[in-house]
Amino acid sequence: MKKFLENKKVVLVIFGVLLLFAVFIFLFAGRFLDYSQKPVHSDVLIVLGGGGEEREIAAGHLFKSGFAKHVILSDGGSRFNPSLAYADQEKRWLLEGGIPESVIIADRKSRSTYANAVIGLQIMKHKHFRSATVISSTYHMRRAKYIFDKVFGGQAITLR
Repeated sequence: MKKFLENKKVVLVIFGVLLLFAVFIFLFAGRFLDYSQKPVHSDVLIVLGGGGEEREIAAGHLFKSGFAKHVILSDGGSRFNPSLAYADQEKRWLLEGGIPESVIIADRKSRSTYANAVIGLQIMKHKHFRSATVISSTYHMRRAKYIFDKVFGGQAITLR
């Protein structure tokens, strides 16, 4: 019986530590995932698709504030349903917000953040853009930064 009680105490201690760890992660994970920087002027804003209208609102605000002269809309559509073209919806939101159609470049091929980076780099090289500000949701930025840094590594392009 004594050995069982000792094992029970160990189990309770382990459970308590795991519970505290889970609470800590729950409370502070957002701070780790959030990767925000103050906006600076860039040649282009790259808006990652699939996150809803918040990303386009941010892009519209930055564009109207003079932080960029062009916008790349990355589709982010479902790889399981290629007919979903988020870039077209995003473009409508920007047009409704007063962004001129002539500055919007729609990437309708991307189906992942990695593809957003690869195709975004191709567009930037084609258009001779030297700097970009990537726009996504705060919870997605650290992952997006990691992917874009890998894809854009070694290029003479400044990313924010």
